Amino acid sequence: MDHGDALQWYDEHGRALLAYACALLRDPSAAEDVLQQVFLNVLRGRSTVSGNPAAYLFRAVRNSALNHIRRQSREVELGDGGVWLESPDGSTETAMALQSALRTLPDEQREVVVLKIWGQL
Repeated sequence: MDHGDALQWYDEHGRALLAYACALLRDPSAAEDVLQQVFLNVLRGRSTVSGNPAAYLFRAVRNSALNHIRRQSREVELGDGGVWLESPDGSTETAMALQSALRTLPDEQREVVVLKIWGQL
């Protein structure tokens, strides 16, 4: 695995992957940990990326997030701990409004919206 590939993938998909992890975990700190673990696994050769890297990375984030949830054995409500996704216009107010709207959706719908819009899947 070339470190340059991982850096390029992080540059291209990092913000969307973090938003996806936040949507799944409802905890920005835990989402950052999950994302870091996914990229560490790739860099250390514990994971082999074949095919579309974005699809692999989103699947890896999902699996890691679900493992995190199982370990915690409880759901954590998403607090107002900051902005965890990027708004189309770049404003914090819009991002917070989007996050608030996403919180009202059921888990599966929130996951699909983040994958479609921010993950472009």
